[in-house]
This record gives sequence, structure tokens and C-alpha cells, in this order.
Amino acid sequence: MQDLNPDQTSPASPAPLTGTQPQSDCRMADRLSESPTGLALRTHAARRALHDESHARPFPQLTAPQRISHLALYVGEQGKHDDLAHLADLCRRYSVNTPDHGATTFSCDFGAFRLRYERHTEFATYTIMRPGPFDQSITQPFDDNAISLLPTDWLAQLRGEVVAALHVVIEPQSAQPRTLDQLHDLFEGQRMIGCQVVDDATTVWSAFRLHADGFGRMLIHDHGLTNCRLGRLVQRLLDVETYRLMAMLALPVARDVGPRITQLDNQLATITGAIANTDHIHSDTTLLKQLSDMAAHIEQLRATTQYRFSAARAYHDLVNQRLDAMRQSQINGLQTFGEFINLRLTPAMSTCDSVRCRLDDLAIRVHRATDLLRTRVDVTLETQNQQVLASMNQRSHLRLRLAQAVEGLSVAGVTYYLIGLIKHALVALEHAGLPFDPVLATGFAVPVVALLVFLATRKIHRHIKDNTPPT
Repeated sequence: MQDLNPDQTSPASPAPLTGTQPQSDCRMADRLSESPTGLALRTHAARRALHDESHARPFPQLTAPQRISHLALYVGEQGKHDDLAHLADLCRRYSVNTPDHGATTFSCDFGAFRLRYERHTEFATYTIMRPGPFDQSITQPFDDNAISLLPTDWLAQLRGEVVAALHVVIEPQSAQPRTLDQLHDLFEGQRMIGCQVVDDATTVWSAFRLHADGFGRMLIHDHGLTNCRLGRLVQRLLDVETYRLMAMLALPVARDVGPRITQLDNQLATITGAIANTDHIHSDTTLLKQLSDMAAHIEQLRATTQYRFSAARAYHDLVNQRLDAMRQSQINGLQTFGEFINLRLTPAMSTCDSVRCRLDDLAIRVHRATDLLRTRVDVTLETQNQQVLASMNQRSHLRLRLAQAVEGLSVAGVTYYLIGLIKHALVALEHAGLPFDPVLATGFAVPVVALLVFLATRKIHRHIKDNTPPT
């Protein structure tokens, strides 16, 4: 078995021109020969990686008979270098080449078996392929499996948690077809799922259950597929098993979040009813705090579930793509792989989608209720502010009236003190020998002084009013 080589050969350099070339033309030719495109153009740094991505996970070429063991471990998005270091340890035990630094795929022949490693976003897969004939007794192909060739201590140190574990047995075209009773014994009496795939070129059976060893089982009877087509079929079957279980990881999350959404929905209904039945500002403030706490709780739920639900939808789409590419047809009245998986997986994904939609809808309704209550609180506060301003205006008017009353008294007081001063001045003038009566002169001065004080007060008020900035 050989893997496809993603490396591309470099384009040929332009043929040299005949004749003598100027020195500047020679420098241009050097730049052309150094350019990765053969032209004097700048190349994007990711161009090579983008080309190689199309060949990052080539289908293996498989021959029948063969036994395969497949593991998919949930490892999260970190720790890729730890996986590669663990693979390098296995390679050193068998004296084979170690994986490249930062590699996302690795395939190597270890002699008795071939190991294929793939790193995905949040999980890693290990596929152990064991070519060669085997005893086709009832249970022996699955008992003497491919993963049994790996060191036990190395397997125990694999990082992550097992999500999918599957044994695949590929029987050649020359093998005697198994009866239905033999298939039941091979799958420990479990209900069989089977179909013909790739335009009836292969028959595949499985039970889609965990057996005594903790692995699932899948039997493939080859009817003459080429090595490449058989490799593509096995890769699709492994993808279906891995992606369907990765998609199902969202179902426990949905079941856990569903009752909490129902509780929050009932709480929102209670708060909405309280909004309609209360008009007290203190009650509105309390309800607004409850809505804010609820909104924070909902956003926390969305943050913890959004990735899982989105990943489940993506995995579900991949499962459907792989099933469509297999081109299944029914045999012996059994369910096909597509019928069985869609019967179980589609309702689970619908549940996840329903929970996600309920959570999004609840967030929208809480936001609307918060806006409604905040608007009512703002209107209530504005009404109270208007009442306070009206009260302040009334008090200002009363103070103005009081000031005007005091102003009349102040005119009389100022006049009294000025008349006293004038009287003293006139008495002094009489003693100085001026011929007039100071008492009579003081009496005539009273209205004049009072008028002058009144006019001066009015002028001061007018000046203050003209220089006061508008409000």
C-alpha cells in the first residue's frame, strides 16, 4: 500500500536565449529562475500549503484480505505536538522514520502492520491496517485484529478519550459468502445492518453496536474493487463511524440544556406578566435586575453550547456526504447504512437544532422584555423629573414674590437711613449760619430720596436681568 505524494515538481526554467545578452538581462534571468512561479511575481506565503491541502489526507490503497482497527480519540484543540511525540516513540521502537514536526497526517509501514494518523480540529484518528490472509472462521477475524499488533503500553499512553473504536475485516472476492446465521454469530447475535455499495461492487455488514471487546465491527466482502476504490470505500466507512459519533456528542449537551431553557422560559413568562401588572418604579427596577441576570445566564449557556452544536451540524453534513458517495442498495430486506444512520442521527441533530433555536429565541425575547421594561422605567423617571421640576418652579416663584416684598421694605429702609444722614448734614449747615429750617428741608427731601432709591433699585434689577445668560 502506498500513499499519494503531495509534492509537486518545480516548473522548468525558461530556455536560455541565444546570442550575447546585456548584464541587466542576465540579472533579470536570475530573478526569473529564483521565482517559484517562473515569473517575476510575488508568491503568497501560503501558496504551497494551499496546494498541498488537497493532498493532505489521501485515500489509502488497500488489498483484500485485510484487517483494520480504527480509533478516534477526543483530544481537544491543543496538544498536537504531544501526539506526534508519542508517534515518534513508536517509530523509534520499530526503527522507522518519525513524523515531521507539525504534521497533521502520518502514514508509515511498520512491517507487520501499517499505521495511519490524522489530526483533526478536536480529535485524532489512528488506523492500523494489517494486510494478508487470515482464518475465516466464525469469530476469528475480529478476535485476531490489527490493533493487537501494537504495544500494549504504547496504547495505554495514547492521549485523549476514545469516541469511536471499530474493527473492519475485508474478505476477498474468492472467500465463501457467509450465511445470515454465520453473520449473526460473527456479530454476537446483534441485529444486522447491511447493504451493497459502490454500484453493487461490494457488500458491507455491521451492527453499529459495541461488542464484548468494546469495539464496533464491520465486515466488507469485496466483489472485485480496485485497490484505490477499496481504499476510498474503507475511508468513507471509517469517516461515517467517526463523524456520526462526534456529531452525537452534542446530544447529551442538548438534553442537559433543554430543561434549563424550559425553566428560564417559565421565569420569563412570570416576569412578563409582572411587567403587565405593575406600575411601581421600585418593582420595575427589581424586574429589570431579574431580566439582566437571566440574560447573563442565557449568554453563558450560548457560549458553552454554540461550538458543540455548530460542530455537530458540520459532522452531520459530512456523514450525509459520505453516505451519498457510497451509492447504497438494499439486500435481503435489511436496513441500509444510510437508512439506519438517518433514522437515529437525524432526530438527534434535530433535537440539537431545536435546543439551539430555543436558546436563541429566548435570548431575543429577554432582550425585547428588557427594552420594554427599560423604556417604561425611563418614562416613569421622566414623569417624576417633570413633577420635581414643576415643584422647583413653584418654589422659585414663591421666593421671587417674597424677594419683591422684601425689596419694598428695603427701599423704605434705605430711604430712612439716607434721610437721617441728610438731616444731620442740614443741622450742621444751620449751625454753620445758613438761613433755613433743617426740619422743613428734611421733610421735602423724603419723597425725593425715596424716588431716587426706587429708580436705582429698578436700574440694578434691569442690569442683572440683561446680563443673565439664557437658560
